[in-house]
Amino acid sequence: MNWQQSGGANSTVFMQYVNCGTTALSVAPYAVGASDESKYTLGRVCRTVQPGRVTRWVIDPSYFPPEPTTLQAVSQCWPSATATASAAKPVPPTADPLPSDTTPTAANPARLRGVAAASAGDRGTTAGACGTTGAQPGGSGTTVTIDYTNCLGVPTLIAPLAIGAGPDDRYSYTGLTQYVPPGGSAAQFRIDPPLFPPVPTNLQWTTRVM
Repeated sequence: MNWQQSGGANSTVFMQYVNCGTTALSVAPYAVGASDESKYTLGRVCRTVQPGRVTRWVIDPSYFPPEPTTLQAVSQCWPSATATASAAKPVPPTADPLPSDTTPTAANPARLRGVAAASAGDRGTTAGACGTTGAQPGGSGTTVTIDYTNCLGVPTLIAPLAIGAGPDDRYSYTGLTQYVPPGGSAAQFRIDPPLFPPVPTNLQWTTRVM
C-alpha cells in the first residue's frame, strides 16, 4: 500500500495497492480511529487485483469516516458464502439507565438514555454490552459468533472483521453487512470454518462499512 494526502488533514487521499502475491485479492481502503468501534472499511469500493497488478483509489473528504482516522491501510473483502447474520433487533435497557436529563455528547457518544456502556472489563462477558463481543466455544477452527450492540446515537452498518499478523491480513466480511439502528439494537453474525481466512486471525471484531 502507498498512501498520500498532499493537501494535509481533511483533504483528498490518494491510495495505491500493488498485489505482490501469487493469487488475486479483493481489497478496499481501511481506516482506524481512536476507539474500539472506530474501524471503517470502504466496502463499496472493493477492487479485485490480479498478481503483479495495481489498483488506485481517490478518496474525497465527503467519503471520510465521521471522526479522525488513519486511511493508510487496506482490508481484504471476504466472501459471504456460508456465514449468516441475524436481523437487527432491539434489546431491553440495562439496569444502569442514565438520568432523564442526560444526553449523549461528543466526548461520550456511547452513553444513551436507558443504555449502560460496557467497561473494558465487561467486553466479551456481559450480555447486551455496547459494541462487539465474540465467542468461539469449540476452540480454534470452530464456528465463531459475533454480537454487536449499537449504543451510539446514529445507525451503523456493521460487518465482521478478522485481523491477522501481516500488513495485508485484515479481512472484512462486507457481504454480511448488517444495518443496526441506534439506541441499543443488536445483531449477531455466525461464521463457520469454511469461511475462515487463509491465515490465523482474530475473528471477534467488527468494522463499520462506509
